Amino acid sequence: MTRRGGTGLLRGLSVRARSAIASALAIAVVLGVVIVGFSWVLRWNADGQTRELAETTAEVLVDRVAVDGLAVVTEYDGEALVQVVDAANRIAAVGSGAANLTVPAVSGPATIDGTRYYVADQRVPGTELQVRVARAYDDDSEARETARTVLVAVAPTLLVLVAVLAWLSTSRALRPVGDIRREVEAIGASDLHRRIEVPPTRDEIADLATTMNSLLDRLQTGSQAQRRFVADASHELRSPVATLRQYAELASTHPEDLAPGELAEVVDAASLRLQTLVDDLLVLATVAESGDRRREEIDLDDLVLTELVAFRSAGVTIDSASVRPTKVAGQERRLAMVVRNLLANAMRHTTSRVRVATGSDDAGAFLVVADDGPGVPAPDRERIFDRFVRLDDGRARDEGGSGLGLAIVAAVVGEGGGTVVVDEAPGGGARFTVRLPAWDED
Repeated sequence: MTRRGGTGLLRGLSVRARSAIASALAIAVVLGVVIVGFSWVLRWNADGQTRELAETTAEVLVDRVAVDGLAVVTEYDGEALVQVVDAANRIAAVGSGAANLTVPAVSGPATIDGTRYYVADQRVPGTELQVRVARAYDDDSEARETARTVLVAVAPTLLVLVAVLAWLSTSRALRPVGDIRREVEAIGASDLHRRIEVPPTRDEIADLATTMNSLLDRLQTGSQAQRRFVADASHELRSPVATLRQYAELASTHPEDLAPGELAEVVDAASLRLQTLVDDLLVLATVAESGDRRREEIDLDDLVLTELVAFRSAGVTIDSASVRPTKVAGQERRLAMVVRNLLANAMRHTTSRVRVATGSDDAGAFLVVADDGPGVPAPDRERIFDRFVRLDDGRARDEGGSGLGLAIVAAVVGEGGGTVVVDEAPGGGARFTVRLPAWDED
């Protein structure tokens, strides 16, 4: 509970405050390391000097004993403890201050009478005598304590200075972010055309501004598409509704002008068109917003042959000889809608023959539906998959459908991870090629 509360408190602080605190903590850690390291360096340096002095003193005394004898040691009154011993480790001579002490027979650190010493042990050339020099380590505690005191005294001032500098530098760095935030807040739904000025710094702030502009581009595109969709849907729905109102008024005021059964036929045709439009709009909305990513194994060839049954009686030759066994990953109901809409589109525009093929290759599974009609002009081959698009040859409502069939195909195929393109069929006409993810047996 305590740790969670501390984290919440830190998160409640501003970025500037967190940056200042983090910088101060980092400097505190660095200062702690510096204090410890500086004390160790002082100790190491002092110990090194003691070692060098002991070894130098031993070398000098060895040379002098070899020339002048043991009297040199007896007369020695320096700071080090000096003793000369023979092969049996008996004391042959001692210097001033070492008479009542025993210098150990070691070369290195040693403790003598509770004091730390460094001992240098060297043989006198041509004899069995050993000169032992013990020099006490310097007491550097006072110097180290002074250094620590200075560093500790400087630390608070340094921490405050670093925190202030971090606060100021972070404030300066975040100022452009605040400007971007205010600009974005000022952009409403009615002025999505506005954009944020990208600074010429080529840093993270510029990247943020570019990203926000990209987001505004997508929002503007989506808003325009939504308005266009509502306008197109309203236009498409207005026609059958107007027809129903017209015939209702005619039946109310001049029923004698209507042929027997004419009103029922008109109402049936208009309501069927309304139902088709509403169903297609519902399909598009479901595909766009459901987020359903479930996939199952589907026999695409069986699905195509099943859908072909409804079109066999249309008086058009349907060539299904190239329908090969093909397994794809997807949702059967939606893929059936894709096949149905492509076949319906081909049957509306064909002259006499529709060819259907399924199979798989290195690029995955495919479905091809081709007709021998007028084809799709190259400039319109992408636009044809937009909602409510009818090309000039198919504008008549009794032939052109709702203008949503190919939009549904593109939406369903894209949501399933596939692609759909249209090009010219061999011998003329339009050829629609759908690429779908093949079913992975593993």
